[in-house]
Amino acid sequence: MAQILNLDTVATLRDLGDDLVLDLIQTYVAESDRLVSEIAAAAAAGNAAQIGSLAHSLKGSSLNMGLEVIGEVGLRLEKCGKGGDVEGAKGLLPELEQKYAQTKQALAELEKQLNV
Repeated sequence: MAQILNLDTVATLRDLGDDLVLDLIQTYVAESDRLVSEIAAAAAAGNAAQIGSLAHSLKGSSLNMGLEVIGEVGLRLEKCGKGGDVEGAKGLLPELEQKYAQTKQALAELEKQLNV
């Protein structure tokens, strides 16, 4: 079962230094806020190719950070986009928003731990 935050990946990232992890979190959230918003806009516009491209970016950055659940949603959105399934992508938007909110909460908790 996928985890919101893969602790093994977090441990590997922390080996690089907590300050770097804090920077990565801030960069990830800023970029992902934009991606989530743009995915919704692309779905509303019926632009399957853009959905696929944006979701690919979200998936990759999420999985690199150990954010498995949102990475899986990104993968499903990417498949919809690449397959031209705009309606399928639209159907995933509520899950994207919910899982991204959970992801941001997990990252906020990690930030608190790192700032101690």
